[in-house]
Amino acid sequence: FFTLAQDLLCIADGNGVLRRVNQEWTRALGYPQGELQGRSIVELAHPEDRQATAQALERLSGQRPILGFVNRCLAQDGSPRWLEWRAVAADEMIFASARDITQRIMDEAERDRLENQLRQSQKLEAIGTLAGGIAHDFNNVLSAIMGYTELAQAGLAMGNQPIMELDNVMAAAARARDLVRQILSFSRQSGRKLQPLELRP
Repeated sequence: FFTLAQDLLCIADGNGVLRRVNQEWTRALGYPQGELQGRSIVELAHPEDRQATAQALERLSGQRPILGFVNRCLAQDGSPRWLEWRAVAADEMIFASARDITQRIMDEAERDRLENQLRQSQKLEAIGTLAGGIAHDFNNVLSAIMGYTELAQAGLAMGNQPIMELDNVMAAAARARDLVRQILSFSRQSGRKLQPLELRP
């Protein structure tokens, strides 16, 4: 069973030094079995995972089993392999099995990348729709400003005081200002300012 098991099986001393490993260690990490025996599990771990691996060994020294602990071990070629561990300690020895979950981790990372790519695509589509709506609204506001300005100019030419036309220009400019504020609020993802709205005509 030890020889034919498809998980990485090992027997280590209380300090985590490997005393016996099965053939799966060679398949996963590339080291010959003889080179692995005598090496520490902590030494094989990725530098960023060595502290957590040492803490897991301390847990075992307290006679507490390890279930589902995940770390990265460095293969002979320097690439990281993700291992999920189950281990117990007995008679000052550690008996452990590890499952190579590298492919699963890579698949999950690829799925996350594709989901993020999809979200970015959806955001770009939403921004394109928003930009079209903004252009339409701005065109309406600018048309109003230009129209009332022309009316004001015509009134001045006739000696009239274009008070109403100028008031309408100011109102249209205020709508344009509010539209710009909404755009800035969206681009900064800031909180929306809620205001009461009178629904009666």
